[in-house]
Amino acid sequence: MIEIRSMTEFAMLMKSFFGIKAANRFIDPTITQLSGKIALDLFALDDYLHAKHGGYEAEQGISMSELITKEYGASTSPY
Repeated sequence: MIEIRSMTEFAMLMKSFFGIKAANRFIDPTITQLSGKIALDLFALDDYLHAKHGGYEAEQGISMSELITKEYGASTSPY
């Protein structure tokens, strides 16, 4: 798992991994506040991936993790 230390680092990772420019909408504010660390909002990422790749679970029979590895490469697997 990647430990993200700053919003700038998070934004750079989201842009380099997924081409996402508005990374702040992918932060889970509750977990971030409780943990003191930037936390990825998996629901927002799932919505983004569905918008971009369709219903991968039902259509391709793969998980979000498998889709990320397949479409974006093994370097994104910590997500």
